[in-house]
Amino acid sequence: MVGLRPAYPERFRQVRNVVLAADYYLPSKAEFLETWEVSSVEEGFDCCKNGTAARDNRKDGSRGAHYLVEGSFKTVPAVEGIHSGNVTGAGDTFNAGFIAAMKQGQSLQLAIKTVVK
Repeated sequence: MVGLRPAYPERFRQVRNVVLAADYYLPSKAEFLETWEVSSVEEGFDCCKNGTAARDNRKDGSRGAHYLVEGSFKTVPAVEGIHSGNVTGAGDTFNAGFIAAMKQGQSLQLAIKTVVK
């Protein structure tokens, strides 16, 4: 139909606006790249630098987790040698551990390291 456009661009814009106002943002790498319409985590972090979510992080599976703090891109590598076949719930578990660590007063970097290690 003429004049109709997909809803996805508008939804992504809405999500990006919410993310920029959030304190923390915990997407998977795939969710992050799709939402910001970028091809790399570093490129996506450039899009987020001016928002208040400057303390957010990205789960990146076997590559660990990436985070942005005070404009600097950091990575906490995953533990090597651990292979699991079924990763169902891994992101939710990461989020729960991260939130618990932050609630206990840990710094962003320590909270991520606690969960990734």
